Amino acid sequence: MKLFSVKSFYIWEVEKSKTKSLQERIVIFKAKDAPNAIEKAEKEAQKYCKQSFLNHAHKKVSFRVLDFFDVHEIEIDPSKGGEVFTTSSIFTKKQSDNSILAKVVDLDEKISPKQMEDLFNEFRHCDHDHHDH
Repeated sequence: MKLFSVKSFYIWEVEKSKTKSLQERIVIFKAKDAPNAIEKAEKEAQKYCKQSFLNHAHKKVSFRVLDFFDVHEIEIDPSKGGEVFTTSSIFTKKQSDNSILAKVVDLDEKISPKQMEDLFNEFRHCDHDHHDH
């Protein structure tokens, strides 16, 4: 068995809200090959999505997985500084480093600090010890 890291994306939604959040997860699996790692990741993602919780305003927060899994074989022991995931994108040389970074991490949308705090709070757990399964 080999080690693989699999990146997946989830949409978090709050009931009766106009906002949603994108979560990116990277999970490590032991598998015989990359397709087997993705198969395991898909099963784990379905289990993960069965969770829900109440936010600070007592509104239900639920999430769903997007149909995209990116796999990376871990070839070096991660405890010794080995790479656990890598991905690459191609851009034209005309694009500045800052514009590339903005596209990758969604910095292109201007949100005030107060709006960002409100959005963060909307997805925050009401009680960290309580999860619906």
